[in-house]
Amino acid sequence: MVNNIIVIDDDVGTALFFKICLEDEGHQVSIYNDPNSLLEEFEPGIYDLLITDIRMPRINGFELAG
Repeated sequence: MVNNIIVIDDDVGTALFFKICLEDEGHQVSIYNDPNSLLEEFEPGIYDLLITDIRMPRINGFELAG
């Protein structure tokens, strides 16, 4: 089963690591390095899972997921 997953982390290397691992398992992955860019582009109902960094500048992972 293919899932549409968002990975958001201000550390580009960490986000790419998750993207590679998840795509190797057959999932579709969108990565973001800035919470504001995700909020501007987010469309409800498209994604199955959000993987977020907890400590990011301006908006933390808890605020973003809420």
